[in-house]
Amino acid sequence: MTKQQKSLLLGASAIIILFGLFFGIRIWRLSVIENKIENGQLAGGFFSEQISFAGKNYLVPPQDIYEAGSTLLPITNPVFDSVTAADLYLADDVYGIDIEFAGEHRFYSYQILNWHEVVQDSFGEINLLITHSDLCISPAVYQTGEIFKNSGLIYNNNQLLTDADTESLWSQIRGTAIVGERVGETLATYPFTVMKWSEFRDTYPNAKALSRETGYSFDYTAHPYANYDTAKIVYFPNNTQIVGLADKAPIRGYVLDNGYLMVSDISMALIWAWNGLTQNNQGVSVFYDIRNNESHVYNSNVFDKTLTFEFDIENEVFVDNQAGSTWNIDGLAITGALEGTQLDVYAFSTPMFAMCWAGVYPDTLVTTKSSSIGGGLLGSNEIQEETQNESQTQ
Repeated sequence: MTKQQKSLLLGASAIIILFGLFFGIRIWRLSVIENKIENGQLAGGFFSEQISFAGKNYLVPPQDIYEAGSTLLPITNPVFDSVTAADLYLADDVYGIDIEFAGEHRFYSYQILNWHEVVQDSFGEINLLITHSDLCISPAVYQTGEIFKNSGLIYNNNQLLTDADTESLWSQIRGTAIVGERVGETLATYPFTVMKWSEFRDTYPNAKALSRETGYSFDYTAHPYANYDTAKIVYFPNNTQIVGLADKAPIRGYVLDNGYLMVSDISMALIWAWNGLTQNNQGVSVFYDIRNNESHVYNSNVFDKTLTFEFDIENEVFVDNQAGSTWNIDGLAITGALEGTQLDVYAFSTPMFAMCWAGVYPDTLVTTKSSSIGGGLLGSNEIQEETQNESQTQ
């Protein structure tokens, strides 16, 4: 073997060793991450503390971040039409985000948001980031003057936003930075309502609607992912399993006192009343309105007691298991020892697919009769039995 051949062999061997070390270290790092997940350190949707991988800081498993296949362009200078003008091209049953400031209402239709997912807007000195994730049908609004756009990446099928200054990646649903130098920072939320265009049009005839004159030539009557909203297919993996609900079941997510709740009107139509406890033993109950096919969520702690409820089908009232009082759908006690007591309502909710809420809040309570994600769900019978057992031992 010549001297030149020996040199080439040594060089090739060195390259193989370097590649082996690189991939070996990478595999080891991924195994460490997998161990963290198995040991429950991904509780609450994020790692308990940030990890470093490939020179970046992460609050989620890096291997679970995927490229979505496209980067939608944000609307940075929104134009608005009158309700009368917008009604010519917006479908009655299309949903959108209603934002109110100082009595002024604006409607951001999903027909348009589907093609952009991000709108930078302002109400006077109030700067807002209006967002919508196509793969989750999840709306979120944040109060910030920073510039954000769609990153083209997703985590648990939810789009990740990126800020212009540091290019950190942010969860669209939670508004929290999960990758980059700003890991752990959270944006301030701004209240909004999701409603159909027909409802908005009839309620606020003098309001404004985001115009389809965006400067882009998209077909705003179509969906960029075709029939994805109604199809069973899910494009990307989720690292959270939902018990009792389909991945794309329509739900409304609630941020409670030290806890989270996923409400499925489909499951509530079968059980009518649901009771649970948050992580700090805060009671929460859900009443189903069988006349209007919608659920109402209440704080069920009354006078330092946690009430649980069942539905009296014959009289169409809810009955608490502790005092035997009857309650109407509005959370008001109408007879019994607690007559006149009003339950505090959790009114603000975020509609989306079940897999997406669970993907960022895996420890959420779920309004199914038998189970939840990450434990902590107690059905009405289970809580009732616990309460009875406690009273028997006292």
